[in-house]
Amino acid sequence: MSASNGSSSINAVLDASSMRRRAREIIDRQTYKLMIGRSPGNTDGVEELDVSDPASGEVVAHVPLAGPNEVDSAVAAARRSFESGSWSRIVPAARARILWRTAELIEANAEELALTEALDAGKPLLSARQIDIPQAAAHFRYQAAAAMRLDGHTIPISDSRVFNYTVFEPMGVVAAITPWNFPLVIAARSIAPALAAGNSVILKPAEETPLTSFRLAELMQEAGIPEGVLAVLSGTGESAGLPLACHNDVDKIVFTGSQDAARQIIRASAANFKRLSLELGGKSPAIVCEDADLSKSLPALIIGAFSNQGQNCCAATRILVHRERRDELAETFIAATEQLKVGDNFESDTRVGPLITADHRARVEHYISEAVADGARILTGGQEPEVPGQNGWFLTPAVIDEVNPRSPLATEEVFGPCVTLEEFDNLDQAVAMANATTYGLAAGVFTDRSDTAQELSRRLRSGTIWVNCYERFDAAAPFGGVKQSGYGHSIGHVAIKEFMDVKSVWLA
Repeated sequence: MSASNGSSSINAVLDASSMRRRAREIIDRQTYKLMIGRSPGNTDGVEELDVSDPASGEVVAHVPLAGPNEVDSAVAAARRSFESGSWSRIVPAARARILWRTAELIEANAEELALTEALDAGKPLLSARQIDIPQAAAHFRYQAAAAMRLDGHTIPISDSRVFNYTVFEPMGVVAAITPWNFPLVIAARSIAPALAAGNSVILKPAEETPLTSFRLAELMQEAGIPEGVLAVLSGTGESAGLPLACHNDVDKIVFTGSQDAARQIIRASAANFKRLSLELGGKSPAIVCEDADLSKSLPALIIGAFSNQGQNCCAATRILVHRERRDELAETFIAATEQLKVGDNFESDTRVGPLITADHRARVEHYISEAVADGARILTGGQEPEVPGQNGWFLTPAVIDEVNPRSPLATEEVFGPCVTLEEFDNLDQAVAMANATTYGLAAGVFTDRSDTAQELSRRLRSGTIWVNCYERFDAAAPFGGVKQSGYGHSIGHVAIKEFMDVKSVWLA
């Protein structure tokens, strides 16, 4: 190693240590109490949850463990605020101003939020800065504008003596149950359209990553949201999530997470027939056609496979490549995978940080070892690397082939840095392989032929299709799944009406 390179490496480590120290200082300054009404709720006697840094394994914060009593209090406050009309009946422009101001405050506090998100969720700081925080602000800004565009219709009916028109009205109390992989982004995209529509909202973040949700609530209070309109309940699925799902005064649940948790929510929600929006993950294929330009496809495939450590609902976990291009793709993809730096997520050149918990890493490793025992071959990765100065839950990105198509690795959502390679001979076979899953969230197509792109986009059963790119998102573009990847949308122009009831009015 040259002296200049050695100096650069030392500076990178020192800078990472400084950033991590700043993140700890930010978190230590915060007081994490349940947000119910205008002020933090009384949590005397309430048990606490430990919040850990996935890179070091150290506990960095304690948050209240909300239970049924706290759920009742939050729902009651949300119902009072809704019925009072302090938010539900104000003009859309007034709601839009507060949501727009929230976006501005997110941007004004971007570095604080990025540092907190990186420490709490283990994601590379670069990603938090460039993706998570800007996208969170964008969702509030887009839905602020959507609040101004709500309009009903006049209906040309058969009786000229009667006039009919429709209006859209907020549903009432919405509970948003969000996951740990993109805490702030998914909180924003879940609650922004619900608030834009005029609902009162209770946000239940994942127990592993609640910290930016508390800060978001503070920023929304600073923006001027009325008392009781937004609550934040930290807790587990059992302690707070299910009580929200079965509460008779909650009108809608928006949930992002696993299929198993969704089934519990569906059963619990049956008591009062709650409306549901569910985003339940995927087993997303990326189809590399014979004519694909691999030099252009490779960066998108790497991002699709390994961004956020593969802890991504739409990760490109199955790369389906034409047999004639298999060897070339495997060689270049493996080389690019091995160039990804796995390490301290506060270092600027880290591309793969730690997995969220020790248990989750063990779960991913079990999928891999089970597949290998069934005949699969690891082409690279799948080891626990030594990361200087850290004792967290790291795993090198794995590329695996010869996987039994009935193996859990081939059929279930692994949610880690693990990709399988499969071969196909023609487009019909590629489509059949891609659709041979219970999921249908996203898919990628890599081809230089526009007719192939159009054909595959039509035939693939997925809510989102990326052609010659991957992991592209925008606050204006709808995102949701088909099949067992869920139903409903919380992004784009369609999202706000997911949180509204349509009323038909007749005037004689």
